[in-house]
Amino acid sequence: MVKKKTTSSYKRKNENVNFKELAKKVNAILKRDFKINLNFAGYEQTIKDIERIDETDFVNIKELIFDSNNWADYLKEMQNLLEYFKDLYKNKYEILEYLHELNQFDLVHCLSSEDCLLTNDFKRRFKIRGKDPSSIDTEIAKKLEQAKDEYKSLKKFTEVLGAKSKYFEGTFYSLINMYKKSVNDLFFK
Repeated sequence: MVKKKTTSSYKRKNENVNFKELAKKVNAILKRDFKINLNFAGYEQTIKDIERIDETDFVNIKELIFDSNNWADYLKEMQNLLEYFKDLYKNKYEILEYLHELNQFDLVHCLSSEDCLLTNDFKRRFKIRGKDPSSIDTEIAKKLEQAKDEYKSLKKFTEVLGAKSKYFEGTFYSLINMYKKSVNDLFFK
């Protein structure tokens, strides 16, 4: 008898993503390269307020409706902006991967010779300081790993922002329905 695999055996491992740590990592990347600072002030407080909501507190519900709508919009805008930066880092990674795969002859003639037109432009753009082919190759390998890590962080963070944006959109509509139901219960009981 052949035992069939259940659907649970096909499930991917649940990666627990710590939003704060990922946001700090992406913020450091964006701050270093583009002088952009991410701001999530008030995010945790809004989450706490949503968790402790009281159906009879109309003022708090109304504030949370506005807050959840604003957070949904902000997170969606951040996601769209980070998609652009994610593509930039993907291109950087692919170029560095290509440079890392160059053979010794190409390394000598394309990146370490003084008369090559590509030499100064690539070295300046990717901040390669090595002079001889072996040091250039080692430096490119390090930068390749860094670019891969940065790309993965941006990719994961854009996915998390999309999920959080959808959460706040859903919360927005739930709070509106809660507000309407509470008002109806209050006036038309």
